[in-house]
Amino acid sequence: MNKILSFAVMFGLFFAVLSGCATDGTNSEAGNYAATTAGSMAAESSTIAALMSKLNSDNALVRMGAVKAIGQLGGAGVQAVPALIPMLQSSDANVRANVAFTLGQIGPKANAAIPGLVSMISDKDSKAQRNAVEAIAKIGGANVPSLLVPLLIDINPTVQTSAMELLADFGPASKEAIPTLVSLAKGNKNLRDMAFDTLVKIGPDSVTAITALLANSDTDIVTKATQALSLLKK
Repeated sequence: MNKILSFAVMFGLFFAVLSGCATDGTNSEAGNYAATTAGSMAAESSTIAALMSKLNSDNALVRMGAVKAIGQLGGAGVQAVPALIPMLQSSDANVRANVAFTLGQIGPKANAAIPGLVSMISDKDSKAQRNAVEAIAKIGGANVPSLLVPLLIDINPTVQTSAMELLADFGPASKEAIPTLVSLAKGNKNLRDMAFDTLVKIGPDSVTAITALLANSDTDIVTKATQALSLLKK
């Protein structure tokens, strides 16, 4: 484990140095600092505490290097989760995106970060938003569907579709979303197909609600409800 931690430290910080130099050729001082830090950390410490201490560094490259290094540890990086969660609210979209990605790498042990990640589904930065969605899928947890249901009525279609995508991944565990999904299927033509797809992936619990839609006066809704029921019977 010590060797893994040392490698993760150097890899994460070295990657940050390369990224920083690639985007800013004048940042040699920061690059040298990060490189020196990587070497000294590998020589002096092989603990997660060492990485966590770098999350508060005044140097952006060092902070991001530590974040990336923690991600390389997978579930072993769980101790850093409490320190990473506040970083999801950073004013820097790149920080939010990278922290979300790292939490996803930590996996189910990062469940405490789910509320913060769910709030990022409405992030204005597309990379941060997508990383948050992917992290939620990797982390999972019984509490996720209940946090996603309110997002189905968000005014932003991207937020609504991301919420449905995740609810579909959770299958039967998302049954509490059925009434809201039915409302979407009836009222929003642009989201109708995805709403029905999500209902199908939730499974048999959706049958009663979908069957009720067969009495709807809109022929498109009736057609899609019929198709959904057919898929559920397979």
